[in-house]
Amino acid sequence: MSPLAQRVHTLASLPGVGPATVRRVAAQLGGWAGLAAASAEQLLLVVQAVAGKRAQATQELWTSATRQADLDLAAVAASGASVLTVGDPAWPRQLERLDRDAPLWLYVRGDASVLAGAGIAIIGSREPTTFGLRCAERFGLRTAEAGLNVISGLALGCDAAAHDGCIQGHGRGIAVLPGPIDRIVPALHRELAERLLEDGGCLVSEYAPDPSADIPAHQFVARDRIQAGLSAGVLLAESSLTDGSMHAIRAAQRCRIPIACLYRDDPAWLANPGTQANRTLIRPGAEEGPPATSLATPGDFQAWLTTCRVAAGVS
Repeated sequence: MSPLAQRVHTLASLPGVGPATVRRVAAQLGGWAGLAAASAEQLLLVVQAVAGKRAQATQELWTSATRQADLDLAAVAASGASVLTVGDPAWPRQLERLDRDAPLWLYVRGDASVLAGAGIAIIGSREPTTFGLRCAERFGLRTAEAGLNVISGLALGCDAAAHDGCIQGHGRGIAVLPGPIDRIVPALHRELAERLLEDGGCLVSEYAPDPSADIPAHQFVARDRIQAGLSAGVLLAESSLTDGSMHAIRAAQRCRIPIACLYRDDPAWLANPGTQANRTLIRPGAEEGPPATSLATPGDFQAWLTTCRVAAGVS
Protein backbone atom coordinates (compact mmCIF):
# COMPACT_ATOMS: atom_id res chain seq x y z
CA MET A 1 0.00 0.00 0.00
CA SER A 2 1.14 3.58 -0.55
CA PRO A 3 2.13 5.69 2.48
CA LEU A 4 -0.46 8.25 1.44
CA ALA A 5 -3.30 5.72 1.36
CA GLN A 6 -2.31 4.37 4.74
CA ARG A 7 -2.06 7.82 6.32
CA VAL A 8 -5.34 9.11 4.89
CA HIS A 9 -7.22 5.97 5.93
CA THR A 10 -5.76 6.14 9.42
CA LEU A 11 -6.70 9.79 9.88
CA ALA A 12 -10.23 9.17 8.65
CA SER A 13 -10.56 6.29 11.14
CA LEU A 14 -9.93 8.56 14.13
CA PRO A 15 -13.07 9.45 16.11
CA GLY A 16 -14.31 12.91 15.20
CA VAL A 17 -12.15 13.21 12.07
CA GLY A 18 -14.00 13.51 8.78
CA PRO A 19 -12.95 14.29 5.21
CA ALA A 20 -12.94 18.07 5.82
CA THR A 21 -10.54 17.69 8.74
CA VAL A 22 -8.26 15.39 6.74
CA ARG A 23 -8.10 18.00 3.98
CA ARG A 24 -7.28 20.74 6.48
CA VAL A 25 -4.50 18.61 7.94
CA ALA A 26 -3.05 18.15 4.45
CA ALA A 27 -3.23 21.89 3.83
CA GLN A 28 -1.38 22.59 7.09
CA LEU A 29 1.37 20.19 6.02
CA GLY A 30 1.82 21.73 2.59
CA GLY A 31 -0.23 19.19 0.66
CA TRP A 32 -0.78 15.47 0.36
CA ALA A 33 2.92 14.67 -0.04
CA GLY A 34 3.57 16.43 3.26
CA LEU A 35 0.81 14.45 4.93
CA ALA A 36 2.22 11.16 3.62
CA ALA A 37 5.70 12.01 4.94
CA ALA A 38 4.62 13.26 8.37
CA SER A 39 5.16 11.20 11.48
CA ALA A 40 2.26 10.00 13.61
CA GLU A 41 3.22 12.52 16.29
CA GLN A 42 3.14 15.39 13.79
CA LEU A 43 -0.22 14.31 12.42
CA LEU A 44 -1.78 14.06 15.87
CA LEU A 45 -0.58 17.55 16.74
CA VAL A 46 -1.98 19.02 13.53
CA VAL A 47 -5.31 17.21 14.01
CA GLN A 48 -5.59 18.71 17.48
CA ALA A 49 -4.70 22.15 16.12
CA VAL A 50 -7.25 22.17 13.29
CA ALA A 51 -10.09 20.19 14.88
CA GLY A 52 -9.73 20.91 18.58
CA LYS A 53 -11.99 18.96 20.88
CA ARG A 54 -14.08 17.59 18.01
CA ALA A 55 -11.34 15.08 17.22
CA GLN A 56 -10.03 12.44 19.59
CA ALA A 57 -6.36 12.40 18.61
CA THR A 58 -4.45 10.28 21.13
CA GLN A 59 -1.63 7.83 20.52
CA GLU A 60 -3.83 4.96 21.67
CA LEU A 61 -6.57 5.88 19.23
CA TRP A 62 -3.99 6.39 16.48
CA THR A 63 -2.75 2.82 17.02
CA SER A 64 -6.31 1.51 16.80
CA ALA A 65 -7.05 3.61 13.70
CA THR A 66 -3.84 2.37 12.05
CA ARG A 67 -4.88 -1.21 12.70
CA GLN A 68 -8.32 -0.59 11.13
CA ALA A 69 -6.78 1.16 8.11
CA ASP A 70 -4.39 -1.74 7.56
CA LEU A 71 -7.26 -4.24 7.78
CA ASP A 72 -9.36 -2.30 5.27
CA LEU A 73 -6.52 -1.89 2.79
CA ALA A 74 -5.51 -5.55 3.11
CA ALA A 75 -9.11 -6.58 2.44
CA VAL A 76 -9.20 -4.38 -0.64
CA ALA A 77 -5.99 -5.94 -1.98
CA ALA A 78 -7.26 -9.46 -1.24
CA SER A 79 -10.44 -8.75 -3.20
CA GLY A 80 -8.39 -7.92 -6.29
CA ALA A 81 -9.19 -4.22 -6.13
CA SER A 82 -6.81 -1.28 -6.01
CA VAL A 83 -7.03 1.96 -4.08
CA LEU A 84 -6.80 5.50 -5.41
CA THR A 85 -6.26 8.22 -2.84
CA VAL A 86 -6.74 11.95 -3.21
CA GLY A 87 -3.30 13.33 -4.01
CA ASP A 88 -2.28 10.30 -6.09
CA PRO A 89 -1.07 11.16 -9.61
CA ALA A 90 -3.89 9.01 -11.02
CA TRP A 91 -6.60 10.60 -8.86
CA PRO A 92 -9.52 11.82 -11.06
CA ARG A 93 -9.18 15.55 -10.60
CA GLN A 94 -12.76 16.25 -11.68
CA LEU A 95 -13.95 14.88 -8.35
CA GLU A 96 -12.53 17.93 -6.62
CA ARG A 97 -15.45 19.91 -8.05
CA LEU A 98 -17.47 18.27 -5.28
CA ASP A 99 -15.45 20.39 -2.84
CA ARG A 100 -16.22 19.32 0.74
CA ASP A 101 -18.27 16.39 -0.58
CA ALA A 102 -15.34 14.95 -2.56
CA PRO A 103 -14.23 11.47 -1.44
CA LEU A 104 -10.79 10.87 0.03
CA TRP A 105 -10.33 7.57 -1.76
CA LEU A 106 -11.90 5.20 -4.23
CA TYR A 107 -11.51 1.44 -4.38
CA VAL A 108 -11.34 0.26 -7.98
CA ARG A 109 -11.89 -3.06 -9.73
CA GLY A 110 -10.76 -3.01 -13.33
CA ASP A 111 -8.80 -0.38 -15.23
CA ALA A 112 -8.47 2.67 -12.96
CA SER A 113 -7.10 4.76 -15.83
CA VAL A 114 -10.67 4.97 -17.21
CA LEU A 115 -11.49 7.40 -14.40
CA ALA A 116 -9.20 10.04 -15.89
CA GLY A 117 -11.21 10.10 -19.12
CA ALA A 118 -14.28 12.18 -19.91
CA GLY A 119 -17.61 10.50 -19.38
CA ILE A 120 -21.35 11.05 -19.26
CA ALA A 121 -23.42 9.94 -16.27
CA ILE A 122 -26.61 8.39 -17.67
CA ILE A 123 -29.12 7.97 -14.88
CA GLY A 124 -32.80 7.49 -14.30
CA SER A 125 -35.64 5.54 -12.82
CA ARG A 126 -35.53 1.86 -11.93
CA GLU A 127 -39.00 1.62 -13.50
CA PRO A 128 -38.91 3.75 -16.65
CA THR A 129 -41.34 3.65 -19.52
CA THR A 130 -40.49 1.46 -22.48
CA PHE A 131 -39.59 4.64 -24.36
CA GLY A 132 -37.30 5.82 -21.57
CA LEU A 133 -35.56 2.47 -21.31
CA ARG A 134 -34.96 2.35 -25.06
CA CYS A 135 -33.61 5.91 -25.05
CA ALA A 136 -31.27 5.21 -22.11
CA GLU A 137 -29.79 2.31 -24.07
CA ARG A 138 -29.43 4.46 -27.18
CA PHE A 139 -27.80 7.26 -25.17
CA GLY A 140 -25.27 4.74 -23.82
CA LEU A 141 -24.55 3.46 -27.31
CA ARG A 142 -24.05 6.92 -28.84
CA THR A 143 -21.96 8.12 -25.91
CA ALA A 144 -19.64 5.14 -26.33
CA GLU A 145 -19.42 5.69 -30.07
CA ALA A 146 -18.42 9.30 -29.38
CA GLY A 147 -15.44 8.04 -27.37
CA LEU A 148 -16.80 9.02 -23.96
CA ASN A 149 -17.17 6.77 -20.94
CA VAL A 150 -20.62 5.84 -19.66
CA ILE A 151 -21.07 6.31 -15.91
CA SER A 152 -23.92 4.97 -13.80
CA GLY A 153 -24.80 3.34 -10.49
CA LEU A 154 -25.48 -0.06 -12.09
CA ALA A 155 -29.07 0.13 -10.83
CA LEU A 156 -32.08 -1.51 -12.40
CA GLY A 157 -33.79 0.28 -15.26
CA CYS A 158 -32.09 3.22 -16.95
CA ASP A 159 -28.60 2.62 -15.47
CA ALA A 160 -28.42 -0.93 -16.74
CA ALA A 161 -29.85 0.03 -20.13
CA ALA A 162 -27.19 2.72 -20.55
CA HIS A 163 -24.43 0.23 -19.80
CA ASP A 164 -25.95 -2.27 -22.20
CA GLY A 165 -25.75 0.42 -24.87
CA CYS A 166 -22.17 1.21 -23.88
CA ILE A 167 -21.20 -2.42 -24.37
CA GLN A 168 -22.91 -2.48 -27.78
CA GLY A 169 -20.93 0.61 -28.72
CA HIS A 170 -17.64 -0.99 -27.62
CA GLY A 171 -17.17 1.74 -25.05
CA ARG A 172 -15.91 1.72 -21.51
CA GLY A 173 -18.18 1.97 -18.53
CA ILE A 174 -17.77 3.11 -14.93
CA ALA A 175 -20.18 1.71 -12.35
CA VAL A 176 -20.25 3.43 -8.96
CA LEU A 177 -21.32 1.03 -6.22
CA PRO A 178 -23.23 2.01 -3.05
CA GLY A 179 -21.68 -0.74 -0.94
CA PRO A 180 -18.45 -2.71 -0.57
CA ILE A 181 -16.27 -2.90 -3.67
CA ASP A 182 -16.70 -6.68 -3.83
CA ARG A 183 -20.51 -6.62 -3.71
CA ILE A 184 -22.61 -5.98 -6.82
CA VAL A 185 -25.93 -4.27 -6.08
CA PRO A 186 -28.31 -5.50 -7.31
CA ALA A 187 -26.93 -9.04 -7.46
CA LEU A 188 -28.90 -9.48 -10.69
CA HIS A 189 -26.28 -7.28 -12.40
CA ARG A 190 -23.21 -9.38 -11.60
CA GLU A 191 -22.96 -10.53 -15.20
CA LEU A 192 -23.33 -6.96 -16.47
CA ALA A 193 -20.56 -5.85 -14.10
CA GLU A 194 -18.26 -8.57 -15.40
CA ARG A 195 -18.96 -7.52 -18.97
CA LEU A 196 -18.00 -3.95 -18.11
CA LEU A 197 -14.73 -5.19 -16.66
CA GLU A 198 -14.02 -7.42 -19.65
CA ASP A 199 -14.50 -4.41 -21.96
CA GLY A 200 -11.94 -2.30 -20.09
CA GLY A 201 -14.24 -0.48 -17.70
CA CYS A 202 -14.17 -0.38 -13.93
CA LEU A 203 -16.22 -0.60 -10.75
CA VAL A 204 -15.61 1.96 -8.00
CA SER A 205 -16.68 2.29 -4.38
CA GLU A 206 -15.78 4.19 -1.23
CA TYR A 207 -16.35 1.07 0.86
CA ALA A 208 -13.93 -1.73 1.69
CA PRO A 209 -14.97 -5.40 1.39
CA ASP A 210 -17.26 -6.45 4.23
CA PRO A 211 -19.50 -9.51 3.70
CA SER A 212 -21.72 -8.65 6.66
CA ALA A 213 -22.17 -4.93 6.02
CA ASP A 214 -25.61 -3.47 5.45
CA ILE A 215 -25.96 -0.78 2.79
CA PRO A 216 -27.84 2.11 4.40
CA ALA A 217 -29.79 4.62 2.34
CA HIS A 218 -27.24 7.39 2.81
CA GLN A 219 -24.64 5.34 0.91
CA PHE A 220 -26.84 5.38 -2.18
CA VAL A 221 -27.00 9.17 -1.89
CA ALA A 222 -23.21 9.32 -1.47
CA ARG A 223 -22.79 7.08 -4.53
CA ASP A 224 -24.90 9.42 -6.62
CA ARG A 225 -22.71 12.47 -5.99
CA ILE A 226 -19.66 10.50 -7.21
CA GLN A 227 -21.46 9.66 -10.46
CA ALA A 228 -22.00 13.37 -11.04
CA GLY A 229 -18.50 14.35 -9.91
CA LEU A 230 -16.80 11.96 -12.32
CA SER A 231 -18.82 13.17 -15.29
CA ALA A 232 -18.54 15.85 -17.93
CA GLY A 233 -22.34 15.92 -18.01
CA VAL A 234 -25.33 14.26 -16.37
CA LEU A 235 -28.10 12.91 -18.59
CA LEU A 236 -31.46 12.08 -17.00
CA ALA A 237 -33.37 9.50 -19.01
CA GLU A 238 -36.54 9.51 -16.91
CA SER A 239 -37.25 10.29 -13.27
CA SER A 240 -39.88 11.45 -10.85
CA LEU A 241 -38.97 14.24 -8.44
CA THR A 242 -38.61 11.69 -5.63
CA ASP A 243 -36.41 9.13 -7.41
CA GLY A 244 -32.86 8.58 -6.20
CA SER A 245 -31.60 9.99 -9.49
CA MET A 246 -32.33 13.45 -8.14
CA HIS A 247 -29.39 13.15 -5.73
CA ALA A 248 -27.01 13.06 -8.70
CA ILE A 249 -28.90 15.94 -10.30
CA ARG A 250 -28.53 18.05 -7.15
CA ALA A 251 -24.80 17.31 -7.00
CA ALA A 252 -24.43 18.32 -10.66
CA GLN A 253 -26.34 21.54 -10.03
CA ARG A 254 -24.08 22.46 -7.10
CA CYS A 255 -20.99 21.86 -9.23
CA ARG A 256 -22.36 23.52 -12.39
CA ILE A 257 -21.99 20.28 -14.32
CA PRO A 258 -24.10 20.31 -17.53
CA ILE A 259 -27.44 18.51 -17.20
CA ALA A 260 -29.69 17.24 -19.95
CA CYS A 261 -33.09 15.54 -19.81
CA LEU A 262 -34.94 13.33 -22.23
CA TYR A 263 -38.11 15.02 -23.45
CA ARG A 264 -41.05 13.69 -25.43
CA ASP A 265 -43.88 15.85 -26.71
CA ASP A 266 -46.52 13.25 -26.01
CA PRO A 267 -49.49 13.85 -23.67
CA ALA A 268 -49.31 10.44 -22.00
CA TRP A 269 -45.55 10.70 -21.43
CA LEU A 270 -45.85 14.25 -20.11
CA ALA A 271 -48.63 13.24 -17.71
CA ASN A 272 -46.64 10.33 -16.28
CA PRO A 273 -45.43 11.07 -12.70
CA GLY A 274 -42.28 9.12 -13.58
CA THR A 275 -41.21 11.89 -15.99
CA GLN A 276 -41.98 14.84 -13.72
CA ALA A 277 -38.31 15.58 -13.04
CA ASN A 278 -37.64 15.81 -16.78
CA ARG A 279 -40.40 18.35 -17.24
CA THR A 280 -39.38 20.36 -14.18
CA LEU A 281 -35.66 20.55 -14.84
CA ILE A 282 -35.98 22.03 -18.32
CA ARG A 283 -38.19 24.92 -17.12
CA PRO A 284 -36.28 28.18 -16.50
CA GLY A 285 -36.29 29.10 -12.83
CA ALA A 286 -37.90 25.85 -11.73
CA GLU A 287 -34.73 24.48 -10.16
CA GLU A 288 -31.39 25.68 -8.78
CA GLY A 289 -29.06 26.88 -11.52
CA PRO A 290 -29.74 27.13 -15.26
CA PRO A 291 -32.40 24.91 -16.84
CA ALA A 292 -31.38 21.51 -18.13
CA THR A 293 -30.98 20.95 -21.86
CA SER A 294 -34.03 19.34 -23.41
CA LEU A 295 -33.24 16.28 -25.53
CA ALA A 296 -36.23 15.90 -27.83
CA THR A 297 -34.36 14.77 -30.95
CA PRO A 298 -31.15 12.85 -31.78
CA GLY A 299 -29.72 16.17 -32.94
CA ASP A 300 -30.34 17.69 -29.51
CA PHE A 301 -28.39 14.86 -27.92
CA GLN A 302 -25.46 15.11 -30.31
CA ALA A 303 -25.23 18.89 -29.83
CA TRP A 304 -25.27 18.53 -26.02
CA LEU A 305 -22.68 15.75 -26.18
CA THR A 306 -20.42 18.02 -28.23
CA THR A 307 -20.81 20.77 -25.63
CA CYS A 308 -19.79 18.35 -22.88
CA ARG A 309 -16.80 17.12 -24.90
CA VAL A 310 -15.57 20.68 -25.42
CA ALA A 311 -16.06 21.55 -21.75
CA ALA A 312 -14.08 18.46 -20.77
CA GLY A 313 -11.27 19.34 -23.17
CA VAL A 314 -11.89 16.39 -25.48
CA SER A 315 -11.12 17.15 -29.10
